[in-house]
Amino acid sequence: MPKSLPLVDMSAPVCCAPVAAGPVDDEAALEIALRLKALADPARVKLMSLLFSS
Repeated sequence: MPKSLPLVDMSAPVCCAPVAAGPVDDEAALEIALRLKALADPARVKLMSLLFSS
């Protein structure tokens, strides 16, 4: 039987600015990397933010 996923409340305030809003600084990249285990490295987060913002 498929497992249902919880819904995310999009009206709630977010913890940080969206990555696609522009290049992130070192501190923000570290915070995002800690939350996103798939990227797991602040340098990768910074590269992704540069790609998204261009």
